[in-house]
Amino acid sequence: MDKEMPLPEYYDLVRTFAMIGAVMGLLAGVATILFGLPAFEYGFLAGVGAIFSGALIIIGSLAGLGVTYCFLAIVKAQIDTRNAIVRFTSAGDEQST
Repeated sequence: MDKEMPLPEYYDLVRTFAMIGAVMGLLAGVATILFGLPAFEYGFLAGVGAIFSGALIIIGSLAGLGVTYCFLAIVKAQIDTRNAIVRFTSAGDEQST
């Protein structure tokens, strides 16, 4: 009977680094927005441009977190499926003997 396959060794590490990267991106985006507010002194478009770049940083960091979590969910689903198939075939082998 085959042993069940565990999650990859660095699964939790990747998840933690993705979360840290997202938090750093959020902080950088908020800082960019706050430091971009004085740009309104030079005109509306300059202020909106500075704030928009901060919003893009925030959206990008959240998108990166989402992509990483989706990838990890795919890996987990494949391993769970493999383990379920192994359990199913092992149970069938035990019943036939």
